[in-house]
Amino acid sequence: MRRTHTSRKRMRAIIGMFLLGWLLFPMPNQLFAQEKTLVMATSTHVPPYTDVDIEGGGYTTEIGRAALENVGYTVVIKFAPWARVLKVAQAGGYDGILGAFYSEERAQTLAFTDPLAQTEQVFLKKKGREIPYTGDLYELTPYKIGIVRGHTFPKQFEEATFLTKDEVAEPRQNIQKLMSDRIDVFVESKHIAYYLVKTQFPEYVGLLEQLSPPLKGQPI
Repeated sequence: MRRTHTSRKRMRAIIGMFLLGWLLFPMPNQLFAQEKTLVMATSTHVPPYTDVDIEGGGYTTEIGRAALENVGYTVVIKFAPWARVLKVAQAGGYDGILGAFYSEERAQTLAFTDPLAQTEQVFLKKKGREIPYTGDLYELTPYKIGIVRGHTFPKQFEEATFLTKDEVAEPRQNIQKLMSDRIDVFVESKHIAYYLVKTQFPEYVGLLEQLSPPLKGQPI
């Protein structure tokens, strides 16, 4: 009886020590699972590429998530205004960004994958509005140009201090400002601009016109 009681006490002690060790020192596969979770950030409203209101978060969000999950990662997506996404990511606050344009400045702090898609940055105006443009930025000196805060542009446009640039937080704001005559023209990916008009501003379908030539072809 005494031996059985002693054996049980020893067994309980061993089990207790094992459980304490398990709590204090997680098993390797648990540590591995934690290391395999990535927090990726992207813009709140830049459809069709990324958008918190679209099922799947937009197609570049879906592609990025699928690619990472395919090699064993658990992916957490954070949506925020683009300027904030870029600032926090460059400071190391996120593991990565989904759907960013390449620029030499960004490449100093971010490592880029191969492109997921290709688009063109273009100037867009109201249909019927005469804005002469043949590719020389000086031609746009008399006009107020809408841009999105934190977006990257060709170097010649970035350095064109002779242009009047009006910043907004999201692309759809530029469409609203153009149609209410608060800006004369805005810069955007043509796919984003026409998608927004089609899905969020159907009353403006057919009322946007693209200036030619495009500002720049842009990989995403």
